[in-house]
Amino acid sequence: MTIKRVQQFEGGQLEVQLSLVNGRIHACELTGDFFALEDLEDFKAILIGLPYERAEIARLLEGRDGMIYRMSPAEILACFFKSER
Repeated sequence: MTIKRVQQFEGGQLEVQLSLVNGRIHACELTGDFFALEDLEDFKAILIGLPYERAEIARLLEGRDGMIYRMSPAEILACFFKSER
């Protein structure tokens, strides 16, 4: 199953594409016109194998306030799970 979500935030547009196998993240792409302040490849690698659950991804985003310029962890999380903020 593939999930694709796109949202516009103050810091830019974020597109999340996930490939799920048996409810777990098999592949992840984060693209858009935002400015990443840290290497997103590391974050994406950590996601691989995790269950596609809001609490799991929220846990990974804790303390990553500066991951993407002018985009909060709550906004990033919202893009993973429709528009829920």
